[in-house]
Amino acid sequence: MDSYKGELLTGTSDPEKAVPAMMKEMRAAGFDDIVKEAQTQVDKFLASKSK
Repeated sequence: MDSYKGELLTGTSDPEKAVPAMMKEMRAAGFDDIVKEAQTQVDKFLASKSK
C-alpha cells in the first residue's frame, strides 16, 4: 500500500489503474486473510457484548 499511497493521495496516478494494481499486490501478500481474521475478531467481540 505504501508504494501507491503517495501517488493516490496526490492524484499523480490514475486511481482506475492504480487501485486494482494495489489490491492485486495486497491480496497476493495476504490482505484477504487479514481482513477475514479482523472480521472474525470483531464478530466475536460484538457477540460477547450482546449477552
